[in-house]
Amino acid sequence: MQRAHSCHAPRPGDAPAITAPAMARRRRTDLAVAAGAVICALMAPPAARAAKGYSGNVVAQCGTFGSFSYNVVASTTGKKYRLADLSYEFIPSAQTTYVDDAQGLTRYFQIIPGTYTVDVMKKSNVLLGVYSVTATSCASSGAGMTWSLLASNATDGVILVGCGNTCNAYNGDTACATALPLLCILKDGPGFPLPLPASVNNGDIYDQWAGGIVGTTAATVPPATLAGANALCTAEFGANWRVAEFHDGWGWNLQAYGYVGDPATRFWVHIDDQPGATCWH
Repeated sequence: MQRAHSCHAPRPGDAPAITAPAMARRRRTDLAVAAGAVICALMAPPAARAAKGYSGNVVAQCGTFGSFSYNVVASTTGKKYRLADLSYEFIPSAQTTYVDDAQGLTRYFQIIPGTYTVDVMKKSNVLLGVYSVTATSCASSGAGMTWSLLASNATDGVILVGCGNTCNAYNGDTACATALPLLCILKDGPGFPLPLPASVNNGDIYDQWAGGIVGTTAATVPPATLAGANALCTAEFGANWRVAEFHDGWGWNLQAYGYVGDPATRFWVHIDDQPGATCWH
């Protein structure tokens, strides 16, 4: 009966006497052992597959680093590599934001909750390690305030976004575990605030001109901090963008240039004087 292959190395005393037939058998045995070693390497779990000289890890973990909230942490502990030498590819692809520690050894990611394979690569596209992580939302168990698109003006490119009598600006209206876009705004910096277009009616105190541009991110479970939310806007649109705030007009609604990704979808908005109405702090 043929013995089943094991991932353990043969003992030195197992070798047969070196005769011609035995030599042929030994060659076949050596080939089988080598093939078995390859099979064992391929069977290793993803988290265990790492190149020689690389030492690190990628894990799902909730927390804050300074004002940045994260749900995945990547680290490198070997002397050969620093974060500047590495890239992290999440599969399936998803929008990520991150910050690094001052030592260049730990990277904190904020990513849409889900299960991912993470390839750690050298900048020369050499695969160093493969990990599997399941990122959670890390969100508050409460509710946050959301707004929606209320009207748009095809002539001047101005839209009206706001509560629309359906939001809750005191206790939130949507569970914080819900993935929705963030409403982002640019209204600070050179050239801002933008002047009121002549065709815009600014007579209603609840529909005031915000003097800026708005847009929405991809749907995401809201991060645990306002800084994390603002970072998502900056990552999507650039410097000086942040989460739109309830009072960027006068209150309840606002008018601005721009548009939203899905006119039928509500989006997260900040309110600075009602901490019970936001999912972040």
